[in-house]
Amino acid sequence: MLLFSAIDTLPSATPSLTTFLVDDLVVGTHPKVNFFHHICKLCPLLLSERYVAGHTTHAPSVTHSHTTSTSSGMIPSPHHFFNSCYLFEYDAQSSEWGYPFDLAGGVYRSNQLKVIVNGVKEKLSSTNIVLTPNSFEVMGNNVLAKLLRASTQQGCGVAFQHPLACVVTVNCVQETYTTPVYGVDNDNYAIEALDKLVEGGQVLLSDKYGDALYCGAYDSVHVGDFWLGGVGELETNLESEKKSIMACSVLLPVGPTGPPSCAKLAAESICAQIDIKIELVVVDDGNTDGSIMAIRNVVKNSNNRNIVLKVVVHNRNSNSNSNNNSNSNNNSNSNKLAATLNFGLSHCGHELIARMDADDLMAPNRLHNQLSHFRMFPATSVCGMAVSIFSGDDGTANSESNYLKTQIQPTSAALTMLAMYFSCVVSHSCVMYRRSVVVEECGGYDEGKAGPCEDYRLWLKVIGKGFSVRNLGAVGLYYRKHGGQISNVLRKSQASSSDAAAVEGVKALLGFGEGSGASSFVDDCIIEPLLMLRSPEKLLSSFEGLEGGANLLLQVEEGILNRIKDDDERERQLVSFEVKERMRQLCFVAQSVGKNKNKTNCDECGQKPTTPKACSKCKTAIYCTVDCQKKAWKKGHKFDCEPADGGGGISHAKLKTSIAWKEWTSRDKSESANAERVFMGLLGL
Repeated sequence: MLLFSAIDTLPSATPSLTTFLVDDLVVGTHPKVNFFHHICKLCPLLLSERYVAGHTTHAPSVTHSHTTSTSSGMIPSPHHFFNSCYLFEYDAQSSEWGYPFDLAGGVYRSNQLKVIVNGVKEKLSSTNIVLTPNSFEVMGNNVLAKLLRASTQQGCGVAFQHPLACVVTVNCVQETYTTPVYGVDNDNYAIEALDKLVEGGQVLLSDKYGDALYCGAYDSVHVGDFWLGGVGELETNLESEKKSIMACSVLLPVGPTGPPSCAKLAAESICAQIDIKIELVVVDDGNTDGSIMAIRNVVKNSNNRNIVLKVVVHNRNSNSNSNNNSNSNNNSNSNKLAATLNFGLSHCGHELIARMDADDLMAPNRLHNQLSHFRMFPATSVCGMAVSIFSGDDGTANSESNYLKTQIQPTSAALTMLAMYFSCVVSHSCVMYRRSVVVEECGGYDEGKAGPCEDYRLWLKVIGKGFSVRNLGAVGLYYRKHGGQISNVLRKSQASSSDAAAVEGVKALLGFGEGSGASSFVDDCIIEPLLMLRSPEKLLSSFEGLEGGANLLLQVEEGILNRIKDDDERERQLVSFEVKERMRQLCFVAQSVGKNKNKTNCDECGQKPTTPKACSKCKTAIYCTVDCQKKAWKKGHKFDCEPADGGGGISHAKLKTSIAWKEWTSRDKSESANAERVFMGLLGL
């Protein structure tokens, strides 16, 4: 009741925010992350009343629910990146991302909080519930859900790039709604033992938690680490952190045209990476428009004295790497960018190498974030980050006005491995990797393969050799979208070469790599089903294709689970969770195929199209021309259109199984009998 009294004193008229700090919540201390500074970033969001709550314990790295011992999935889609925060819609099916009222670090508008508390009081007056922190949360969530249903307010929350705090779960502090205890067999974690340590002058080393949170060490809000030390030890750790400086090479190829305005901004974003020793290796790959000079001038005039610029000129007609693909120059389809990058790698002096393109921008603290992760996790070989995409040519800087979207890739090594066979989930211009693994173990970029997917082939090779590849949830790059990019100019070539690389990767995973004597029968069981899994909305043209794709997906799951250690139950859960989500997405696309099966006329003009064009979001509306599609969208299809994959791509499908099954069983039995048999087993129905 003291909590109720305290909340009653909060101002109602004056806009303000209130955050809960409970006794088992640890706020991390880190030079790059200030708890209350980040809380202030929530003000323009929460005070606008568009969003329900801010969550200081949540970030894209959170994929596991410790309280239920199950996977909670990734941050729900669609999400938006604004003011260094992630805005997301609550998912009622997720144990961690569907819990808006949270006493552990939750941030709320003070006037809204008072309304929630009054609702809890009313419930308490009519029930015999014993009020505990957890029961208060449960009742608060029920009240909040009722308020949202009665209003037009969005059920959206705000998370951060890095968790700012975590809940230390090393003892049982409640008698109801108990949370599992880490180290439960260890008597040292008893409450009495912890009290004695604290009474002896020991304090929680918040810097240790700060480092772990910053590096993406925890996949759950609740953690089992319990770091105690003297006050002097805490001060010493913080001081040594300030004095230590990390180092890396940045590999920046510059082609014939930058343009200089983009190259200048790219160089400025690199110079803004403070507290890092940077060897900037610029590969002049035939530049003629002055971009190299623009980069030189930026570095020369920069106040950052920790940057050493090295410009090397690449002759495309020479062999860039005598140890890599020695016959590549005799191959008319050799990958020129791969040769350029290998040449640049040979001039990089540090073990850790960051990639960057001359038309993109580094996000603040990108290098510090990745280097910190490598220092804490020496087993990581390749580390990507989230990417914020914006539009603009000729040196336009990123801003809210030209923001397009943010891509958050899997933050788990196992989930990254699974997703990599279906799409490239590590952004090349935002990656950092170990030279010893990429160059010495894997031979660098493959110059002998056709098509612009040199990065994708390399990641698959690294994974195939058993090295760890993963992403961090923080934004590390502002990616410029423009018409001159390779991904636009050579879209078809890139797609076909990526498909070929994925087929090679899956064959190797399943034991049918080069030299295995794989037959054409094996090719039939892998190639077509895999291409369908990579683009189901394009290639799933019949219900008959479901079984082959579903069976291959299960084989890929088994192959990955065999590579994960038996005691790493969380990673195994996450892979199985994702496989089931992909099965649901297949189910949804198949429904769309069925709905479109008998469609012959345009939904807008009624004429029979020569080349039918399906709506790219819902896959069910059919049009004869782009003009008809635009007219239908303006007339109201935009209000009826629901994404076929739940709005987040194949890896974030949100279709609920019960809805899917209803629609399946309502179909003609002769048409969907095979699909029913397949999905009864695959979805556990």
